[in-house]
Amino acid sequence: MRLAIVAGLAAAVILFVPAMAEDDPVAAVVNGKEIHRSAVMATAEGLPDAYRQNIDKIYPALLERMVSLELLAEEGRKENLIEDPEVKALIKAYEEEAIRRVYMERLIATAVTDAAMKTEFDSYIAANPPQPEVRARHILVATKEEADAIIKELEGGAKFEDLAKAKSTDPAAQNGGDLGYFTAAEMVKPFADAAFALEKGTYSKTPVQTEFGWHVIFVEDKRERAAPTFEELKAEIQNQLSQEAIDAKIVELRKTADVKMFNQDGTPMTAPVVTP
Repeated sequence: MRLAIVAGLAAAVILFVPAMAEDDPVAAVVNGKEIHRSAVMATAEGLPDAYRQNIDKIYPALLERMVSLELLAEEGRKENLIEDPEVKALIKAYEEEAIRRVYMERLIATAVTDAAMKTEFDSYIAANPPQPEVRARHILVATKEEADAIIKELEGGAKFEDLAKAKSTDPAAQNGGDLGYFTAAEMVKPFADAAFALEKGTYSKTPVQTEFGWHVIFVEDKRERAAPTFEELKAEIQNQLSQEAIDAKIVELRKTADVKMFNQDGTPMTAPVVTP
């Protein structure tokens, strides 16, 4: 486990700048320099869930890694690598990334407010009213003659689930043909039209043909699909509003920016396409 942890930490350690807080105790002191717990915990951010869910167990390895990296950095400073052109180039790259990240975080914090999310949620609900749905079973066969024969068996008292398990070619056959609840838009039109036309507790008296074959349909239940709650959509709304805020800012900036773009061979692009 320790080798896997060490292999995945370098980038996270280099890029992370801990946000100091009151509850951020010192985790180690290396030649007089303090390493705080927040810096150690941050190194776990890029690890797989299996590691992060066992943070207490891997904490000693994370801390050991931080100490090792600090010792290496000290040696580099002793060799005056802070003035090395390669180091300066890396610092410049990380500086650009840090500025960009903080700017975007603050832009999103301004745009993605509770009020904005609530407005977006209300708009979604208004545009997506509850949809009727049915819960149905079906039996799928290759020919109309087979479907007619199944309907005759149903008229004779056979159980729909038993016939589905014995004769349907659809994967749902093992569940007695149960398709669960669905809206009309979630099924091919001939099937949906037939299913929604049936009353609860009835089956189709004539076979229904679709691109998949011939169906006999039994409707177990009808209801309206409940609208999603705000909590269920919150993460999706946050992501959407965040992306919209960034896209809008990029479009705004491109209007006044002096941007020249070039092809791989160095020739100018005649009409760059802006797609934030």
